[in-house]
Amino acid sequence: MLYIFSQSWLKKNFLYIRKNLEVILKINMNYIDLFCWAWWLSLWFDRQWFSNLFSIDFDDSCALTYAHNFPNHNFIHGDIHNLSEKKIKEIIGNNDVDIILWWPPCQWFSMAWNIWRNFVDDPRNHLFLEFVRVVSIVKPKFFLMENVARLYTHNNWKTKAEIIKKFNDIWYRVSVKIMNVVEFWVPQKRSRVIFFWTNIDDINLDFPKWEVKNYKTIKEAIWHFPPLKSGESSNIINHEAMTHTQDMLEKMSYVKDWGNRNDIPKSLRPQSWDIRKYIRYNSNEPSICITGDMRKVFHYSQNRALTVRELAAIQTFPDNFEFMWSKISQQQQVGNAVPPLFAEKRANHIGKMINNIHKNRNFKKWTNEHKLPKINYIWNKEKLSDWIISKIPDWVKSVFDAFSWWCSVSYECKKNWYKVISNDILKVNYLLAKSLIENSKEILDELDLKVLFEWKPFKWFVYKNYANKYYFDYECMELDLYLKNVKNLNNEYKQALAYSLIRRAMIRKMPYSRFNLSWDKIQELRDEELSYQKYKRRRAYHNLPFKDHILENLEEYNQAIFDNWKKNIVYNENIFDIINKVDADLIYLDPPYTGTMNDYFWFYWVIDDCIIGKKTKPFDDNFVDKSTSLILFEKLFSKLWNYKYWLLSYNNSSFPDMNSLVSLLKKYSKKVEVFERQHDYQITWKKNKKTNIEYLFLVKNF
Repeated sequence: MLYIFSQSWLKKNFLYIRKNLEVILKINMNYIDLFCWAWWLSLWFDRQWFSNLFSIDFDDSCALTYAHNFPNHNFIHGDIHNLSEKKIKEIIGNNDVDIILWWPPCQWFSMAWNIWRNFVDDPRNHLFLEFVRVVSIVKPKFFLMENVARLYTHNNWKTKAEIIKKFNDIWYRVSVKIMNVVEFWVPQKRSRVIFFWTNIDDINLDFPKWEVKNYKTIKEAIWHFPPLKSGESSNIINHEAMTHTQDMLEKMSYVKDWGNRNDIPKSLRPQSWDIRKYIRYNSNEPSICITGDMRKVFHYSQNRALTVRELAAIQTFPDNFEFMWSKISQQQQVGNAVPPLFAEKRANHIGKMINNIHKNRNFKKWTNEHKLPKINYIWNKEKLSDWIISKIPDWVKSVFDAFSWWCSVSYECKKNWYKVISNDILKVNYLLAKSLIENSKEILDELDLKVLFEWKPFKWFVYKNYANKYYFDYECMELDLYLKNVKNLNNEYKQALAYSLIRRAMIRKMPYSRFNLSWDKIQELRDEELSYQKYKRRRAYHNLPFKDHILENLEEYNQAIFDNWKKNIVYNENIFDIINKVDADLIYLDPPYTGTMNDYFWFYWVIDDCIIGKKTKPFDDNFVDKSTSLILFEKLFSKLWNYKYWLLSYNNSSFPDMNSLVSLLKKYSKKVEVFERQHDYQITWKKNKKTNIEYLFLVKNF
């Protein structure tokens, strides 16, 4: 499929495309393959964009087949006991290893040991200890182990527990599952136990999901190979029939499709009790489990055992993969393998997980370029956001910032790879979060600015209501023009970003950055000479046009836009109307601090009026009045039952005090931690003389 993009589209989206490509192109996944019997993992991990660091096996036949099919791999033909730590580190160099694959043949795990002896102490399982040794040296992000399903329950589950503990001791956690390859389009019923380990905390160790309901049959897998008689060969690699005795040919001639030894006359019937011998495959079903000896299991329609090529096809090896050494060895190589198609599903699944980790790390590197733009709001948590984020527990993946204010905490959460749900009751704060949190790529370009600034200033809502009250009349006309033109921008994120820049300009032109001053005081503070005489500051920026402020801050706001690969959402609702509608692991609460200069409607209602185009009313449930504050806190905490973690910001100048809040919180959870930090809020250009202690309450609701 061919996609054609216009030059203007590419120019507009270049920054977004470049950043995403940088993340993708830097990904280079790698693996180490230990005991690489039948090389099916190398085969499919290679195809899923992994690169091989090295593979090792002691077996001569494996070595020959591996070298023949993977001439460019770093294959070590030798005993893992002789692979020293120095040699391992020399091979991997500076690479961070993504995954180690370990799939020893089931015979190498002796299942006949004395059940009273611990698995890891049994000398016959020395290879397991070698595996532990290599993992402890390499410290991969993941490693994978497969073996026979009965290992899962062996010795009353003690063996599995011993294996898990050995790696828990070196800080790996595990997920274990029995899987049947037939569920992944492999024409064979073959159950295996899979151990999947990682040393990464914030990742879910899941498994590929069942893909098919109608299983692939053996006939569908091997019908295309030319028929052969006993002892015949073909020009297809590894498609040579074994030579059967006349006696064996006569016995198998009686066994019908899906038949067994009971089809053979009693006079000829062998006296073996092995139910896997003298049977014929069922052509309309998946194969029985392929092992290293399938000589007495017969083709569903031909009087012979299956060829190595046919067995390999049932195992889903590609037809051009050539097995070396003797025919018996070739059969053993095929039988000891886990089907490559199943390995592909695992490789693809693990590849996506590792891919996400790499993207996350590269993402964090380039998100350091993105900073919260200048906000100029009182009580902004920008200088506290790192500290607040550091208290978010591991395993939290989503954060609901319920009182987002100027979205400094939401922004830091977004930078730290959380899914963010942001809410604030003020329209201007909602739009700020819309532009910086929910928005992932839209910026304002030259065409957008042309739309925003076109035409002449005129008299409308701002002029009629606030001329010579907060701004001069000609400034209100300029503001009316821009607020009208915002609606002509072509999507909601560009509009939100434009509103945020207008907000920034309005705040910048307002002395003390708040709208609770008289017009006489505003004029006095905007008089540069008078301001200098009285305050030793000229404050020239108060008298710049709105357009100049917008242009001055444009690049900073555009640079703040980035994608954290999460579906972030913002709301503009009363906290009590939305609190039970949001699904998040943690709720962050930053309500107005009762008893302080905390009435942000009183400070910023004018901006909401201008954006909405009508007079707004003060909102209820505002946490301003001491007489209702405790009631509101109790109402709030009683509705947080669906959040695992609560994080509450407050300070020592507020009502209620810390001990009262702890007592109230403990009515809903016994697990309450309190963190504190000195922090001085800057209300004007001077710092408060009174020292503030910022509190952070962490509640575990489980």
